[in-house]
Amino acid sequence: MCIRDSYKINLTLDPGQLAGSRITALTGASKFGISGDATWSAGSVTGDLKSFGGVIGATNRIIAEVDASTSINFEMEIDGAEGPGDVLVFYVDGIKVAETDGPAVTVEQDLEGSGVHLLMWEFKRGSGNAVIRNVAQ
Repeated sequence: MCIRDSYKINLTLDPGQLAGSRITALTGASKFGISGDATWSAGSVTGDLKSFGGVIGATNRIIAEVDASTSINFEMEIDGAEGPGDVLVFYVDGIKVAETDGPAVTVEQDLEGSGVHLLMWEFKRGSGNAVIRNVAQ
């Protein structure tokens, strides 16, 4: 038996123009949102999405809605962690695809079919920062 979590996109936070354009470049999504108390920003040179600040133990998310077949290719890692407690997890349609508590993990995922796919990066903060790097560019 497979139990799937349900997620609704009901986020209205503006991630900022640069971070928003990086989310779109990474996923192809025109609908996305950010939740939690961390700030997500994109490096002007690298284009990496990186979380900054936020309460230790808090959960922060980026959720994107993709409504066409596409391929995504990225790395995700925890930067600057000084102990346990940081976890970054990537989900497609509520199913865990990848997880890291430190070292970079590469994700290559083909999203096929004519339906909508929900992508979610969920970061539980310890002492580090989550980094999402688009390697397809």
